Amino acid sequence: MIILQVADFSWAQWHAHPSIILGLLAFGGAYMLGVGPLRQRFQLGPCVEGWRVSVFLLGVVVLMVALLSPIHDLGERYLFSFHMLQHMLLMLVFPPLVLIGTPPWLLRPLLRSPVVRKVASFVTRPVAAFLIFDAVLVFWHVPGLYDLALRERNIHILEHITFMGAAVLMWWPVLSPMPELPRAPYIGQMAYLFLVPTVSAILGAFITFS
Repeated sequence: MIILQVADFSWAQWHAHPSIILGLLAFGGAYMLGVGPLRQRFQLGPCVEGWRVSVFLLGVVVLMVALLSPIHDLGERYLFSFHMLQHMLLMLVFPPLVLIGTPPWLLRPLLRSPVVRKVASFVTRPVAAFLIFDAVLVFWHVPGLYDLALRERNIHILEHITFMGAAVLMWWPVLSPMPELPRAPYIGQMAYLFLVPTVSAILGAFITFS
């Protein structure tokens, strides 16, 4: 019985997956290096406010909770609700924190290439970002791929990476830190924030009951 299995589950069972820990350290370390020593040495931009650094690091903590805490095992082995909770942390909590915590000058070097800038300008527009996000959701909930991601750890990691990447794009029109890749107008943001969850909920219902 699932109820009995969950009853025996311990919230102290955090898992030290080396690949995830290394990824978290690299992600957070690259940020701290960029806003600290590298910023000072190469004069990349003004000093980053303490609150902004705290928000970014909170995003890293959210990522750690989603991937290493018992939420992961509960969602993968026992309860679909915890599986969805994990995905909500990855797509609805982590991306806004990272975008808010990132100073624009930290990303600006990535746009030096005209090709990269052109692609980034396209995929961060509201319609494109919205379609990419929903396409990724639908792709990974195709029954065969969904089951494969649960069986194969590397595929599961790839699934989470694409979820987070698509979610960052989805949030970009509302929380863009860069004037070069601007936010949507205020009215557009309101419409966008209404349409995205509505359409995603419809897609989710279709996937669930199909």
